[in-house]
Formats: sequence, C-alpha cells, structure tokens
Amino acid sequence: MQRGEGTRKPTIHIYYSSHFSETPSFIQHLLWGMEEEGVPGSIKAMEEDSGVSLGYNAALQSNLEVGIGVGKDEKIVLHYNKLPPTEPLFILDDISSTNLLRSLGTNAARLVKGVPFKSLDPKDNIETPMETPVNTLIGKEDELVYKEDQVENIIKEVLNRLKTKLQA
Repeated sequence: MQRGEGTRKPTIHIYYSSHFSETPSFIQHLLWGMEEEGVPGSIKAMEEDSGVSLGYNAALQSNLEVGIGVGKDEKIVLHYNKLPPTEPLFILDDISSTNLLRSLGTNAARLVKGVPFKSLDPKDNIETPMETPVNTLIGKEDELVYKEDQVENIIKEVLNRLKTKLQA
C-alpha cells in the first residue's frame, strides 16, 4: 500500500443537486442527526437532479455504504448501496420539519451502526418547544409497543430487499 492510500475518512455522503445556488441550509439538520449517533457526514454538490440517483451514488461512493441525496425537487432520499438503485430505504418530502430531517440523519447513522431506526412518521416528530415538560413527551405503554413494531417492520423490509437482491 502506498502512502496516503486507504486513508479516506469513513463518512456518510450527502449529495445535493447543483441546481441549488448554495448548500441548502436544511442539510445541517441531517448532519446533526448523524453527529448525535457518532457517525460523520460529508456534503457535495453534484450535476444530477434526482434525489434517488444522488442518494444511490452517494451510497456507492461512501465507504460506509450509506448515502443521502437531495434532489432538485427537495426530496431527500436515504439510500443503501445493497438496495436496487431505484428503491431507496426512505424518502422524505418535508424539509420544513427540523425533527424529521434530524431523524433521517440519525437513521442514516443507525443503518451504519446496525441499530433500530427512529420513526419518520410526522406525528412522532412533532416540533416540541424546550419548555414542554418531559413527561408529556413520553407516550403511553401501548404507543411504545407500536413504535417497536414499526421498527421491526422496517428492519424486515430491509432484510427482504437485501435477500431479493442477493438472489438476483
């Protein structure tokens, strides 16, 4: 191995359409979600408009095999390089919710780490002012079971897609 070879820092790549005149500010929330999980991210403008293509190419180029694409239409896509190019893991249409953006970044990092995902359901990601008492944020016992089932279903879907791809 030559000097400098193999020293590329492991990161989740975020590719966004060069259609944007500058880096979209909402990308910072994706990075914060990744940072909370201890996984770094990198940002790059690309000559592509489709969030799905950007996300897949980002995943292919990432040595962590996970990428996020931000398309011209502001759809944000979380992709895994083991999935088919046109079938991303998550597509987020709402860039106005900082909690959803952060959760998507968190899920990108959790995919790398192999731990359960956070919910991307808007009702589970309500913007909550800091002065709200913590006990009002904790759900009832039956809601917590539902969230665990939701995570289980997502994991099953990922495994089924991987199995299908490996059999092809």
